[in-house]
Amino acid sequence: MGDENLRVLNIVMYLFAALTIFFIFPQKNFVSTLYLPRLYILYLFALFVSITLFSFSSKGLSLYEYFRHKKTTFLLLICISYIVWINIADSMSFLPGYAFTGSEYLSFGGLALSSCLVVMLIYSKFIYINKIISLFSFSTLIVLIISFIEALGFHPLSHWINNSGLTYPAVTIGLRQHLAGWFAMMSLAPLYFWRNKPTDPRFWIWMCSGLLGVALCKNSGATVGVVIGLFGWLIVSKGMKNLKSWITTLFFLLAVFTIPPAVKYIGTAMGLQSYDTKSYTSTNTFSTRLLLWRSALRAGVEHPIFGWGDETFGWQVFEHLTEVEAQDLIRREAGVPSENRIVHSEGIFYSFPKNGKGKGKNGVVLFVRPHNFIFDELYSHGFVGLLILLAFIVVLVRAFPNTDRAMFIIGFLPYPLSLLTLFYVPTITPTFFILLGLALASSKISLTRVSTNSVD
Repeated sequence: MGDENLRVLNIVMYLFAALTIFFIFPQKNFVSTLYLPRLYILYLFALFVSITLFSFSSKGLSLYEYFRHKKTTFLLLICISYIVWINIADSMSFLPGYAFTGSEYLSFGGLALSSCLVVMLIYSKFIYINKIISLFSFSTLIVLIISFIEALGFHPLSHWINNSGLTYPAVTIGLRQHLAGWFAMMSLAPLYFWRNKPTDPRFWIWMCSGLLGVALCKNSGATVGVVIGLFGWLIVSKGMKNLKSWITTLFFLLAVFTIPPAVKYIGTAMGLQSYDTKSYTSTNTFSTRLLLWRSALRAGVEHPIFGWGDETFGWQVFEHLTEVEAQDLIRREAGVPSENRIVHSEGIFYSFPKNGKGKGKNGVVLFVRPHNFIFDELYSHGFVGLLILLAFIVVLVRAFPNTDRAMFIIGFLPYPLSLLTLFYVPTITPTFFILLGLALASSKISLTRVSTNSVD
């Protein structure tokens, strides 16, 4: 590959990484504003850049001839196997359209997940890692500043996005819990990329911005993920021998308890509408998730091989709950008072009498995913897909050298842990796979090796 071609390709990869964070196409609906534009760019990038990379590296050989003389690693093989299984499972779905492209409420179907895996493979070839590290460092700071502005009560882009369901902070990422997942993935990633070199201002800008962002969003899954990662850092750094790990951990714990009330107090003092945060002690959302996981497990057992397809869970969730469980789920999610009788009519529809009497009110409760990536995988792609995913995770971790493995786990753990209570989102998940690819590139892990066979 020529130097000029390589430079152009890396510029494209650099721009794509920036667009996954900041790209907004002004529309009144937040799906059209935040989700769809990023997905279209994701599809185009995965298709054309992968083809371009292959054309450069194959040097005119056919696909068969190229792989005939390339010995692929187990990581590449299992990644390809996972992509193939995703598409097989979605083609077998009872709603293949939603399974491939996603529902109109989220739009992150099997095609998007497959594209993210391709993106990871592409970025494993990235060369100018130092430049993209600077991009992520200052991007995290910018998103943090915007999030603080919104948390105080200012909404600089409200004229672009007018949707009652969109709550703080939602400028470039989405809902508050989605932004918390994004900050979680950013918060400890610098530990891996600075594992073999002294820290510099970019390290602290990136890490502190991510930690403050998680504290600001006040999401239980993201906070727990970061806390576990920080304690892992304390163990690996052997406690008091690394004062940075102790200071950073205490800094985050202090921020968790002080940042949200401080921002809320300042916003109220300025006469602005204070932002809402969920209490860490609240169990309502966890109770809801238990019902979702129960339904996903039952559905997965019913279709153990291929599953039901991506983003079709909303049309099956109530079919795999008892009537009592379905009513409890609707009551918790829709906030229906306990004294009101709920009538679950069919599928995602329900009704209940107002104040226990009078004219009934109709509603819809749609869960596009089970709010847990393990149960989501089981539901969407069956036990086979779940086993391939777990194998992919194990093989990915083991691909890193022993000297890098601990920091890779610590740096990349918070986001997967947050996914135990959340789900894939177009504004967040592609960035995580970019980081995975960069981690592979940083450790110089090759996914193919030249075969010892001679070329005919």
